[in-house]
Amino acid sequence: MIASRSIVFLAVFVFGIAATIKRPFYGLLLYVILVYVDPSTKWWGSVFIPLRVSLVTAIVIFLSYFLNREKEGIPGRPVLLNKLMILFLGSIIISTILGKVILQANIDNIVIRYAKYIVLFFLITKVVKTKKDYDLLLWANIVGCLYLGVQAYIGAGHYENGRLEGIGGSGFQESEGVAAYICVVLPFLLDRYFAPSKKPWLTKASVLLCAAFILRLLVATKTRAAFLAILIMSLLLVIRMWKLGNVYKYIFVFVVGIAGMIYLADDHYWDRIGTIFSQSEALVDSNKGEVTEERIDVWAAGVRIMLENPMTGIGPGNFLIFGHEYLPDIDRKIAAHNMFVLTGSENGIPGLVILLGIVGSTLFLLRNIRSKQMVSLEDKSIHDSSVFLELSFIGFIVNGFFVNAIYFEVFFWLCGMAVALHNISHYHKHQELLIRLLEEQETCHA
Repeated sequence: MIASRSIVFLAVFVFGIAATIKRPFYGLLLYVILVYVDPSTKWWGSVFIPLRVSLVTAIVIFLSYFLNREKEGIPGRPVLLNKLMILFLGSIIISTILGKVILQANIDNIVIRYAKYIVLFFLITKVVKTKKDYDLLLWANIVGCLYLGVQAYIGAGHYENGRLEGIGGSGFQESEGVAAYICVVLPFLLDRYFAPSKKPWLTKASVLLCAAFILRLLVATKTRAAFLAILIMSLLLVIRMWKLGNVYKYIFVFVVGIAGMIYLADDHYWDRIGTIFSQSEALVDSNKGEVTEERIDVWAAGVRIMLENPMTGIGPGNFLIFGHEYLPDIDRKIAAHNMFVLTGSENGIPGLVILLGIVGSTLFLLRNIRSKQMVSLEDKSIHDSSVFLELSFIGFIVNGFFVNAIYFEVFFWLCGMAVALHNISHYHKHQELLIRLLEEQETCHA
């Protein structure tokens, strides 16, 4: 008998692909949900479709955009971030060719993966045309995290040393990855909670319900990097909220969120958070064996690798193979546990500089959005969303100091969303100016 879950999945997937052909933005929403759900790892998702459904969706989005390119996209100024993304992919390809060793697995799992991420970055900048599109993209991420939270609630995943593992989506099965994605989504919840809507009570109730499951999942991961990220995001929110308006409402929601985390956290969570300033870290090899080593020593090894191979690094994916050679006491595979150290060691100094440029350029775009004068509710909505997107981006970067987060495609989503929001802001200002000029002309004729 054909499983009902498989039928539902097949129906949703086919409907999503059909909608994507009509408009590529719908495919983007489907793609985001598929990343969180990761049907390829579920029996009900692989019964009918042995193909990689996320990749198939991405290809259909790409083809749909070119079929509908005359009506897709909005006027937007060229930004440095677009060029930096192309340069970053170029540095990865060069490092793969000229690195320490060329492994087919690295080409398949890393180079092609990065190429897909950067193609999606450009598609996001083109198919997210309006503020409504942007808001729906936020909801897609929220729903994706809600799915993971519900899965954890009903008992999916497993616990290792008190931490929930094996509950994530495509490319982020470990607790650190899940926590990084949740840190991205938490400001999206605030964005949607305070956004004006036709049924505000329904929106707020939906956000609070999602937040309950998502915060419970975050606590279950017991991730110190996420705790630090939340502290820094909270500090930035306190600084920014005076310009957001509704200060007391933000303070109330902030206090409720902190109270919720305290209520959900157990003694093991606080014991782990209490070691947040410890330099020791369990470094996991491919056989799931563990050895305790100084985190700073691992980072220092990555810096030495970069300085010995300054132009090309040792090649994408090779830190896991050769990193232990720079730590005499370690005879097994280790991870860099830092996205910047990893990029510098594997892609060389040029790759690291480009990555830093991407981070700086994204933050500059978001700041540039807020530099424009607000004269309408639409302006206010775009302004506030830029603040919350900045919080998400910074939260991700904080996680990236302790996790190989450059492998998580949500980083490229955030960069693409920053460009899309910048384009929407520029287009909206252009439309306002045009309307104002037409009104002045009508007044002069009158």
